Amino acid sequence: MVVAKKPRVSLWERLTPIVIVEVYLNLTILLFAYGPWPWPVQSGTKLYTFVAAAHIALLLGYVSACFGRPRGYVARLSPRLIFSVSLALSLVVLLPTAVARTGKLVPDVLSGLSDPGVQYTNVQTWLREEKGPFANLVEYIRMLCGPWLALLLPLTVYYWRDISKTQRALSVSAILFHASTYLATGTNKGLFDLLLIIPSVMLAAHFSGRYRVRFEKKIVAIVLVSLLSAFAIWFFTKGQYNRPGHPGVIPIVYSKLGMQADVSNPFIRYIPGELKYGLIALSNYLTQGYYGLYLSLEQPFVASYGIGHSAFLLRNVATLTGTPSLMDRPYPFRIEPYGWHPFINWHTIYPWLASDVSFPGTIIIVFFIGRLAAAAWLDSIRGANPFALGALAQFVIMLFYFPANNQTLQTGEAWMSFWGLLLLWKTTRRKIVFGQVRRGL
Repeated sequence: MVVAKKPRVSLWERLTPIVIVEVYLNLTILLFAYGPWPWPVQSGTKLYTFVAAAHIALLLGYVSACFGRPRGYVARLSPRLIFSVSLALSLVVLLPTAVARTGKLVPDVLSGLSDPGVQYTNVQTWLREEKGPFANLVEYIRMLCGPWLALLLPLTVYYWRDISKTQRALSVSAILFHASTYLATGTNKGLFDLLLIIPSVMLAAHFSGRYRVRFEKKIVAIVLVSLLSAFAIWFFTKGQYNRPGHPGVIPIVYSKLGMQADVSNPFIRYIPGELKYGLIALSNYLTQGYYGLYLSLEQPFVASYGIGHSAFLLRNVATLTGTPSLMDRPYPFRIEPYGWHPFINWHTIYPWLASDVSFPGTIIIVFFIGRLAAAAWLDSIRGANPFALGALAQFVIMLFYFPANNQTLQTGEAWMSFWGLLLLWKTTRRKIVFGQVRRGL
């Protein structure tokens, strides 16, 4: 594979990601404050002050690193070999994953598309009542292979021009088949991950000089991403019907909070028909985490010993040590008496991180998240380190799920993918100092 060597990075190329992320994050908090859901916040001073501090910390962290020089790559593994290993492992686990997560060798996509709400309920029931040892084994295998499986999508997009037609066909087939398991189970995450990662890596490839294509092809790429976005919104809207507790309708009432969405709110007033109610549900997804954060900010800090940021770590450590009381220490679990469930409702990423380091400590963590994200972006547009692309994809998911939860560390596979790719990227970075090679930041 040809490695693009970016000679110079412009100011626009350096700052584009943080501009997009900051606009998105600030829009979500505006939607929380002024959107169709009248969240029962008695005094928002503490909430909005903390969120503003977090957004500023993210910006400062990013800016502190984005004006540095992109690093090179020092490892014996070539990008071609890394891609081949990722593709091979993805193909090996493809069918077992379908069986483990849907109960069928070929996911029932048609049922998922025709009625994703019902299909979601049915699959969740099957997972609770009939999921056996085979499914658990597959999940453990996926967890161990997590970093390599997570690399397939960003490497396929970035190195599209360098891989053979056979590799293109196999990788696209693997990506689409894996996405079909989400469609078959009425789950939105798979589609939204594609929608986040593909444009991000395409933008990195474009800035690196790899996608210097004709205007017509750029238009085609924009149209395809737009169609994927429209399909994701349609699937999300359709999936809100027939979920547990509200058959046949999209809920506009939070019974536990005595709260009803305002269908005449300026954000959605002129949206027609079914799409309006889909956007009401989407705004709920984008904003409900801030209410969980609001409740958490009112609670005292109780240390979670470094495991409170991840539901995966928390459950496993509590089980292995025989101390179920550990589950009561993180903020998302301590606000359950207020009607906010740790696994049903969202809390933003902040209470998860704060469970280990407190809310002031979370601001520091967010600063370093911004710094690492900037470094991964610079290395990606330089195009030398393939693991930087994997790290970039992880930070994209993390940042866009800030208003929801600590997405990249909540499950075993996600946890292994994030830390594995971060380690692979950091240990293969190269910095030239007085003619010598040095690893590290």
